[in-house]
Amino acid sequence: MTLMIGHQSLTIVNLYRPPQSTLSMFYSELADLLSAVVCTNDRILLCGDFNCPGRSAVTVDPDLSAVLSTFGLSQHVSAPTRNDNLLDVVATDTSLTVDTGQLRCC
Repeated sequence: MTLMIGHQSLTIVNLYRPPQSTLSMFYSELADLLSAVVCTNDRILLCGDFNCPGRSAVTVDPDLSAVLSTFGLSQHVSAPTRNDNLLDVVATDTSLTVDTGQLRCC
């Protein structure tokens, strides 16, 4: 979805990755999607239940972090979102400001 806010476009991408799906395929498809969005020069808000927990309760999978970093996106969720796993992502490009004090995941 793309929203026009004044003269600036914001593309919102909301994804769900089923836990049993292949991570490598997901990362490849995510990179393809982000490549298409980045070339539009829109601001980006990427969110959803990615089911890609990291090695600790407050991180996502390092390969997911690498994909986000490649496209200049920062993950704003920094606490477990289900049991002891961080599964949910709210990531934005650097042009967006996120008040992490107001960010709540359940």
